[in-house]
Amino acid sequence: MRIINLNFILMSFVIFSMFFAFLYMNIFLLSIFLLFSSLLIYMDRSFIFGLLKKNRYMLLYCVLPIACSLPFIAFKNYSTAPYFILNIYCLVVSCSLYKRIFDTYIAIKYLFYICSVCIFVYLYCTMGMYPDNGYHLEYMLGDGISANGVTSFAGMLCFMYMIMGFRLFRETYFLPCIINLYISYEGYGRGSIIFALMLIVINFIFFLLKLKTYKRFFVLLFSIISIACFIPYIYEAYLNTKFFTTGLDSPRIEMLRQYINNMDLYGLFFGVSYEGTMIAEFNNNPHMSYIRAHHIFGLYYIMLIALVPFVLFSRVVRNHDRVGLIVFIAILALLLRCTSEPLLFPTLFDTFFFLALYVCCDKNLSTRGY
Repeated sequence: MRIINLNFILMSFVIFSMFFAFLYMNIFLLSIFLLFSSLLIYMDRSFIFGLLKKNRYMLLYCVLPIACSLPFIAFKNYSTAPYFILNIYCLVVSCSLYKRIFDTYIAIKYLFYICSVCIFVYLYCTMGMYPDNGYHLEYMLGDGISANGVTSFAGMLCFMYMIMGFRLFRETYFLPCIINLYISYEGYGRGSIIFALMLIVINFIFFLLKLKTYKRFFVLLFSIISIACFIPYIYEAYLNTKFFTTGLDSPRIEMLRQYINNMDLYGLFFGVSYEGTMIAEFNNNPHMSYIRAHHIFGLYYIMLIALVPFVLFSRVVRNHDRVGLIVFIAILALLLRCTSEPLLFPTLFDTFFFLALYVCCDKNLSTRGY
């Protein structure tokens, strides 16, 4: 029992430090993450080596072409090599999290609720303090992190908590998803609200799949009536979001247009510079994972990302895996979320993306013990 407790503590340090290193981009927090994750990797080295060896052909297919193109990409973007190392490292860490899936689930569960409580306390204490911006989390984590950072953080936690729970326990997670929706609403975002709503819908689909056919009809009817009754309140909430004030207009569309206009043949294959685009004016933040992915690793990396949904879908269909199909839909929702925020490709959160792929494909995960 003592070993399990020590493992859980180590796992918690790894996950906590990963999230805060992602948010603050702080070298001290990143060093903590590297320290504890390296210890975890050392403890699980036999399992990791066996897992990577089992998938060595797929690993070579994903890694080798990018490695071969690094000299051409690094010629224009010197940060490519560190990002490549980071991506490989995140893959290795995800193998440890996969091995310790129950500890990972519990650590993420606690982190989600601890962070939610902190956000609620902050909202209560700052109510009315920022009349121009409401109290939508803009200043919670400091001047360098916008409200999008808080909502993205909560959304990723909720996503991982939910899909692991689907696979491990066949349970639904409406409460965490509703909490995440409220945090997204207070964050005054659009992408985060859409993502939160998609997670609720996915939960509802999973809930329906567990019911017998005649019960599904009554649940659907009750849900439709309930939504109809709450339409006035939903509309009032809509008036306090960016959907009402700005619609779907966003600088991201202009960023994408300018990025594509700067593209030549070399840039198509090996990435385009941000220089001379609106992205440079936003501190080189393209606000879109796929622009960032192409900028860092080029066309082949984008093609690999585009291939992921097709490989996952064929896997879950071939295995007749209903839970895997629901997890696959959730991963699609995350990939859609990445169109409005640079959450992945490559970031520290790639660790959880790789873990989500394992969760989606491992039909027998719930029967595996420690």
